[in-house]
Amino acid sequence: MLRNDLSSFPEYKVGKDFPNALKLSSNEVPFPPAEDIIAAVADAARTTNRYQ
Repeated sequence: MLRNDLSSFPEYKVGKDFPNALKLSSNEVPFPPAEDIIAAVADAARTTNRYQ
């Protein structure tokens, strides 16, 4: 059961298929994260075991 405002969206169509290509999901990218993202995650990970 969809909300009325959502039923007007067009149906999802699967992307093109290319031979010998790596198929990624829509939320995946073939590139590693940027260095500043790696640094931010590492910085945040230092305090993830602390409760406030």
